[in-house]
Amino acid sequence: MAAYHPKWHNARRIVLVGAILIVTLAYGNHRWQQFLHARGIEQLSWQGLFFTSSGPVLRYLKLEQRQASGGRLQITAEHLRLDWPTHDGQGWHLPQLRIARLDVDWQAPSIGAAPSSAGSPDPHSLAALPRHLAIDTFTARLPCTNGRCLLQGSLQAQHAGPLLLPANLDLRLQHEGRQLILDANLDGQADFQELVMQARILLNGQARIRLSSTLSSNDTEQTWRGNWPCRVCPRPLGCGTGSDSGWNPGERMPVPPFRP
Repeated sequence: MAAYHPKWHNARRIVLVGAILIVTLAYGNHRWQQFLHARGIEQLSWQGLFFTSSGPVLRYLKLEQRQASGGRLQITAEHLRLDWPTHDGQGWHLPQLRIARLDVDWQAPSIGAAPSSAGSPDPHSLAALPRHLAIDTFTARLPCTNGRCLLQGSLQAQHAGPLLLPANLDLRLQHEGRQLILDANLDGQADFQELVMQARILLNGQARIRLSSTLSSNDTEQTWRGNWPCRVCPRPLGCGTGSDSGWNPGERMPVPPFRP
């Protein structure tokens, strides 16, 4: 009876392990492509991933998505820094995500396209996002009445973790030497049955609009009440020009639907 050389046994093990690894990688890539396809993601690429003592850093990220409604979204981000998860009395959470530069290009669906059937997201799911988001510089190209609009600025947002509220937003836009600042704070009940928002808009450092509103909802109805003084409202803010208040009292202000 012929005996097999030990080297042949080792070679067979290496070939078997290699075959299993190839099959596993192929299956994983297939599932990953299915995951991207189900979400309309046509391209997802990144470069320069490395790890530091404070968290992972990604030099470049690009995403292209075709939305179910027919629109297209392209996102490019540079120098993303995500802090390592930490634990406190509310459990594990992501403390901060900082993006040095973010470019967003959204093309709206064509007229007559079928609306998306996606339901409203659960607000509590947003609690999984980093508690503090900072975008040093962003550029957004969005559809508007004149075709395409270009927005440039910076953004900071933060929330309170699992309860989500209170949350606040600091949005700064710049255009042709002018600066617009939106400072908004959202608070309310943990079940979102009542939401209270305080917001103000400043143009070149001067307060132009202040908004104080409360949205209450129950099983049968929603009530939205508030105060929106706008005595000196510049044209770039989109307010009307027919009255000093910037809002024609003869027009009804639409109340957006809210589904927690």
